[in-house]
Amino acid sequence: MKKLKRLAICGHAKNIQILGQLQGLEDLFLSMIPNTVGLEFVNQLSKLRKLTFILGGRSNINEIKHSGISELEITRVRGFSSFEPADFIGLTTLKIEDQIQLDSLKFKKANKNISELGIHNCKKLKKLEGLQNLPALRKIRISGTTLPFDELLKNGLPPKLKIYSFCTWRSREDKIIRKKLDDLGLKEFDEKPG
Repeated sequence: MKKLKRLAICGHAKNIQILGQLQGLEDLFLSMIPNTVGLEFVNQLSKLRKLTFILGGRSNINEIKHSGISELEITRVRGFSSFEPADFIGLTTLKIEDQIQLDSLKFKKANKNISELGIHNCKKLKKLEGLQNLPALRKIRISGTTLPFDELLKNGLPPKLKIYSFCTWRSREDKIIRKKLDDLGLKEFDEKPG
């Protein structure tokens, strides 16, 4: 299967390290991979551009340091509590959802290519640092966190930012936030063509 470009693995871990030999792989979907299974094999996939983690349990994905991955999604991984975006310097799109143990996220200058950021239902997330290190950021969507909106604004916004959605799920507060974003000329949604 040397020409395989897309692969989804769900709950299977035996001999998973062999996947590192799939040099044509561009899109890898990993679901329910036990935390006892190492992820170093991902670093061998030089053409990998999209990586998705969903379900299962592990505290982090620190074994992976990959400059070619441009899209990364981490969803409902039980116990996931830390993430280092700078380990993925090629990222353009990052989506993190349903990670109730994650309490902080910090972007560094190495993340200069991120243009789209989505953070949803990360209820303990109270610290988001380094948005000013994301000069390419065009779209950000945040909902269901404990992030302090006014503090995020005070720390400054990237120059290319056009779409900014921030939802607390408290109607009155969300209207105030939306008004502030509208006043800054930031849209809630992409404009539809035509």
